[in-house]
Amino acid sequence: MTGNMHHGIRKSAGILVGILALVFFSNGFVLAQDNPGECLSADEAALAQLMNDYRQAEGLAPVPVTVSLTAVAQWHVWDQDVNHPHGGECNLHSWSDGSLWTPVCYTADHANASGMWDKPREITANAYTGNGFEIAYWTSGTASPEGALSGWQGSPGHNDVILNAGMWESFNPWPAMGVGMRTGYAVIWFGSTTDPQGTISECDNIPTRQLTWGSIKALYRTQGSE
Repeated sequence: MTGNMHHGIRKSAGILVGILALVFFSNGFVLAQDNPGECLSADEAALAQLMNDYRQAEGLAPVPVTVSLTAVAQWHVWDQDVNHPHGGECNLHSWSDGSLWTPVCYTADHANASGMWDKPREITANAYTGNGFEIAYWTSGTASPEGALSGWQGSPGHNDVILNAGMWESFNPWPAMGVGMRTGYAVIWFGSTTDPQGTISECDNIPTRQLTWGSIKALYRTQGSE
């Protein structure tokens, strides 16, 4: 999809990959993004609620907001905001060469659509096995939940994704979705299968996790045994 609107770290083997995106700071490491897939910001939770309210008003079932898809969504808005992989023929579905994922220049002809479909598997190290489908929104100001949903509702192609209309009817209801918002960016990732990582909740003053190599190894051992 084209234009300005384009379609954690929780303990689990699949989300471990997020831990490896670290920047050196002080006496240890901190995540470049605050624990993607761990919880939803207030705006992200509001957008998820608005999305499901809209679906229910149209007679459709709400979609579970899940760990794996939210990890992908939160990483993507971080990548969009920090690395700006979109530009020229590469639209908002594009990804930078970010080490945790393969780069994607997503073009209007959808020639690189597999780069989108594969991202949930790639980001979660195959903890999530289904395909992912994204709708994305950008504004030069600060994105709001209401503004993002309104933008998508005004675009027939994006509205069809939200409401499982047309070519998306076979996925009705979507088994999973994830939400990410950062500065002017907002994205929703819909998944083709249920998420074994389960659902995700709004953040409750969860601090940014400080990690040392020792704690990373300990977490890896814990996750590897699950």
